[in-house]
Amino acid sequence: LRGAIAISPPAKESESNGVVENGVKLFKGILRVHLLALEKKLDGHVPSSHPLMAWLVEHVGDVATKYLQGSDGKTAYQRLFGRQVHEEGLEFGEKILYKTKKTQDMNVVVDARWQPGVWLGRSWGTISQRMAATSREVVEVRAVHRVPRSERWDRDLLNDLKATPWQWKVQEGGAPAV
Repeated sequence: LRGAIAISPPAKESESNGVVENGVKLFKGILRVHLLALEKKLDGHVPSSHPLMAWLVEHVGDVATKYLQGSDGKTAYQRLFGRQVHEEGLEFGEKILYKTKKTQDMNVVVDARWQPGVWLGRSWGTISQRMAATSREVVEVRAVHRVPRSERWDRDLLNDLKATPWQWKVQEGGAPAV
């Protein structure tokens, strides 16, 4: 705006930035809830340095935007798009079957189109979902199918995850794939 003066809060005085501080506190709380739920299902601990945490932070951001209601009763998603979210509620880190894309050498009659993977969240603003196809590769897919409850959680599968939101494909030596 013309004539507006940018005002920054005083250094080392976070109290003067209360709205942002409350947002951070709320986000941390939602992140802790999701992390504790995942750890309970896996019956183990997820260290903060594990690649899974980066995916979880993105997922929690997505959840907060789409489902957390403000004082007006609307979510950020509703304010932006004018409608509520209508998505299937999948749990972060659960094993899912996802439908692969057809390839030219695929026999559509006999080749399996559904593959197991780990659900890592949705790509914001699209209908695509992020799946860990292997421990070293994450893919975007459109169609998913849940597996029975008794087969949904695999600690070893999640523990081996190497791909991150900024590096969806990792080579054997750990170097980024080209």
